[in-house]
Amino acid sequence: MRYSHGNAVMLRARTLARRMAAASQRTLATRKPREKTYSIAGRTSGTTSMSQARDHTFRSDTPPSGGGHDTAPQPVEMLLAALIGCEGATADFVARMLRTKVLSIDFELEASRDPRGAAHLPIDEPAPAVSRLARISGLAHVTLDRPSTGRPSDDVQAADDALIAKLGALVHERCPVANMVVASGCELEVKWRRADPVVARRARQREYYRAKGGKETRRNYYDKVAKQRRLVDYQRKTGRTEPRRWSE
Repeated sequence: MRYSHGNAVMLRARTLARRMAAASQRTLATRKPREKTYSIAGRTSGTTSMSQARDHTFRSDTPPSGGGHDTAPQPVEMLLAALIGCEGATADFVARMLRTKVLSIDFELEASRDPRGAAHLPIDEPAPAVSRLARISGLAHVTLDRPSTGRPSDDVQAADDALIAKLGALVHERCPVANMVVASGCELEVKWRRADPVVARRARQREYYRAKGGKETRRNYYDKVAKQRRLVDYQRKTGRTEPRRWSE
């Protein structure tokens, strides 16, 4: 069997590509993963603290019941805020890997702990309970990027519910803060669900304003939604996929 010059070039290129892929896999298998590091500096005075991370400054304090002046969020509240931020950022990454888009996630979290773990006296005796958080629970209302064309069908809602459940499971597994919370022994029970239609509509409205640079008005937004609904109704009645022309 005779090969032309072009076939010989293609064979050499394929062989080289296979060798390079094999070499790359061997390198990735033996390469030590590079750790991601974080740095922060802070100072405390009494119950208040001020920390600096890059160009960002944030404070914490405790309420009067804890000896503070309630001038800033409590440290545990900041931990919950870190959990929300980390899960939100992780959800954005996971959603892109799942070929979908999340417009917003509205979190409602509560945390509880046994106060004897931190406040037991005498201070030099073992506490009867652990001081860490015992449980974090709440809801995550997810708004997916869907057109505002009325109530979706039952099949679409079921598919969205399954996607959101998968998204929540992957986020709890991949989120560094959530992983650390669970590893400490704290129960993390955050239920991910499809956002209420009113919440979803507001999220889409905020996204529309953001995309337009804040120059669009509320009336323009609802005019756009009404136009989409009229187009969908026309397509359902006529079976056409193209918009109607004015000459018709």
